[in-house]
Amino acid sequence: MRHPLRTAYVGLLAVVGASAFGSLSPAVAAAQTTTTTPGTTTTTMVSAPPVQGAHAHPIVVYVDTVTGGGTPKPNGLCLEENQFVQGQTVVFRMWADDSSAGGLAVTDRNAKAAYVTIPGLGKLVMVYRSEKNAPAYWEVPWFNTKTYPVGVVNFTVTVVAKPLDQWSVPALANSTVPAQAGIFSQAGWPTQSDLTIVAP
Repeated sequence: MRHPLRTAYVGLLAVVGASAFGSLSPAVAAAQTTTTTPGTTTTTMVSAPPVQGAHAHPIVVYVDTVTGGGTPKPNGLCLEENQFVQGQTVVFRMWADDSSAGGLAVTDRNAKAAYVTIPGLGKLVMVYRSEKNAPAYWEVPWFNTKTYPVGVVNFTVTVVAKPLDQWSVPALANSTVPAQAGIFSQAGWPTQSDLTIVAP
């Protein structure tokens, strides 16, 4: 089963593009549903809090998992997937932007750390991949799924950006913004989209 695209806005709302963000508040974060019938329009506000919370964070993180081979062989490579058979390779991918830097990407040049934490296994260090004429992103494969218990894998992805004055961006040279972290988790997502290991 493929999961929907997952973006942890970590307290921020993408308005137009990577450099246009605004802090969420409970009022703004509430979902609005409008129903129109002939002669009548009804608007209902949904008061459920946003998954990422209502407090502001500077790092915007996008995470997904894709197939990476293994046994049994998956239907293809680099397919977005959230259910993996024991023995198949899970590849974690991550993109991150820092709103404090105007939405600039967090890369290997301006990050202190980027890693996936898997319960029972510890940290898998992510590597920033930048290939010619292709999108750049962070990734790490998880090879040893064969002996991992069947069920939901409550992983987290953490990225820590350097202080902005260390980004080698002239406009940020005098910034006093310190190192900042963004953390992605599946908490609050529909269970059917959680990363899950299943038996062969």
